[in-house]
Amino acid sequence: MLCDKSANRRIMSKPNRQEQPQTDPGRICILRSDDSDAVEQRANKLAASLNLKIAPFKSTGRTIGQDGVYLEVAAQGLTLLYREGRNKTRVAVDFHSGKAEHRRKYGGGKGQLIAKAIGVGANPPRVLDATAGLARDAFVLASLGCRVIAAERSALLCVLLYDALKSASEAAQRATREAAGRIQVVQADARSLLRDSELYHKIDVIYIDPMYPDSTKSTALVRKEMRICRMVVGNDKDAAQLLNLAMSVHNKRVVVKRMHDAPPLGESPASSLTGKSTRFDIYLT
Repeated sequence: MLCDKSANRRIMSKPNRQEQPQTDPGRICILRSDDSDAVEQRANKLAASLNLKIAPFKSTGRTIGQDGVYLEVAAQGLTLLYREGRNKTRVAVDFHSGKAEHRRKYGGGKGQLIAKAIGVGANPPRVLDATAGLARDAFVLASLGCRVIAAERSALLCVLLYDALKSASEAAQRATREAAGRIQVVQADARSLLRDSELYHKIDVIYIDPMYPDSTKSTALVRKEMRICRMVVGNDKDAAQLLNLAMSVHNKRVVVKRMHDAPPLGESPASSLTGKSTRFDIYLT
């Protein structure tokens, strides 16, 4: 399990210290959940590495000056917090409890559409998740035995993923710990990774899940989570370019996740698997 902060580093090399890409300090601040020394020290460290400001803290409780996105630092872990007026929405990455744990236990195993699209069988493939985001699909695939390189170009989301994987690696459930150990988080633009000749021999499937546009068919919580993530990473306007590059450098399988009624991201796929809300387009290159 590794959070690799260099876009140009060889994928399986040991980590070393590199300058991290900067997020937009004008949009996001760090928020401390309390005034403990441990939380303050971690907040200061993250502020320096991500080039973010720290929101003021009062002894009477945490304060949020303006509406917007905050990285909340607590003893339990990291959370994205979005404030809009009096409304607050939190986005957490949690692989060992809640929905993630329920999906791992009761999600259908290798019968899930994503497993069929990726081609999970007796010998689970090695997967490059080229648009990891919150890495929920990456963790599902890792739970099914796949080795997953999860590429995420947002430094902020990468920090959240690394924190969540560290927590999952210490979970009580052995299956959760093993799944966490099969994921390698790489902070990079996947397009640069796809030009790495060494990566070609380390993966069997490229998985692309571009940021969805707002959909009235999604639940309110999903819409809010996607809205917050879009504020952090922006829209994936280069998703079609990523698909074309993936198909040009890879001679096996590329899978694209789409809304079930959305047009293909690029040319017509070889086949598709469609569920109630999502579709997996399969390109055999």
